[in-house]
Amino acid sequence: MKLGVVGLPNVGKSTLFNAITKAGAECANYPFCTIEPNIGIVAVPDERLEKLAKLYDSKKIVPTAIEFVDIAGLVKGASQRRGFSDLEAVSKKLDKAKNMSKTGDKKYAVEAALLTRIYENLEKEKAANLSENDLNKPDSDMGFRKAGLDKLVKACYNLLGLMSFLTAGPQETRAWTIENGMKAPQAAGKIHTDFERGFIRAEIVDYKTLIELGNYNAAKEKGKVRSEGKDYVMQDGDVVLFKFNV
Repeated sequence: MKLGVVGLPNVGKSTLFNAITKAGAECANYPFCTIEPNIGIVAVPDERLEKLAKLYDSKKIVPTAIEFVDIAGLVKGASQRRGFSDLEAVSKKLDKAKNMSKTGDKKYAVEAALLTRIYENLEKEKAANLSENDLNKPDSDMGFRKAGLDKLVKACYNLLGLMSFLTAGPQETRAWTIENGMKAPQAAGKIHTDFERGFIRAEIVDYKTLIELGNYNAAKEKGKVRSEGKDYVMQDGDVVLFKFNV
C-alpha cells in the first residue's frame, strides 16, 4: 500500500514524514526542499500477529506495510517557482491515471480510484489534519494502543477504506491489506493470482474466536470454522485458509 503525504508548501509535510518513517527527509522552511519525493516503508503495527504466531508456533511474522511518499508541495513546476491549486494538480494526475488504466494495467485503476477520492475530498474542502501533538495523544477509539504511527495508520485505513485479513501456519503468520467489501476470491488473489483463478472456497474463523478457543482444531470442533464461497465478503480479522485448484 502506498500513501502520499501531500499539501501546500511549508505546512510541515516533511516534518510529519520524518515523524512517521524516521527516514531523515530534509526539513527546511522552503517550498521546494522536496522536489524529489522521499520514500519510507513502515510496517503496520498489528498486535494480533504476535498472538497468532504463538498459537501456530510460526517461524516468522510478516506484517503488512505502508509506503509513505513525501511529495513536493503542490505547486506547478516547483523548480520554476510557479504555483497552482491542489485541485488542479490532483485533477491532472487523475486524468493521466484514467487514461493509463485503459491499457488494462490494474495499478493505474487503483491509482485513479485513490486520486478520485482525494479529488472529491478536496472539492468538499475536507481535510484530515494530524498535528505532532495529535500523533502523541493516546486515543482508545482508534483501535490501536500505541500512539503516533499506530494512530496515523488507523486513520489512513479508515480514510482509504482498508482492512486486514490474516493467514497463519508453522512457516509464517502474515497480515494482508484489502479494500472493505472485497470478496474472498479477490482477497485470495492478493496472496497469489493462482489462488483467485482457481478459487474453490475459503475456510474462515474470526480472530477473536480463534484466540478464545485456543487453536484451530478446537474452533472447528465448535463449528466456528466456516466454509465460504466466492460471494463471501471478507471481514477485518478473518483468519483464512484458501482452497484452490489450478
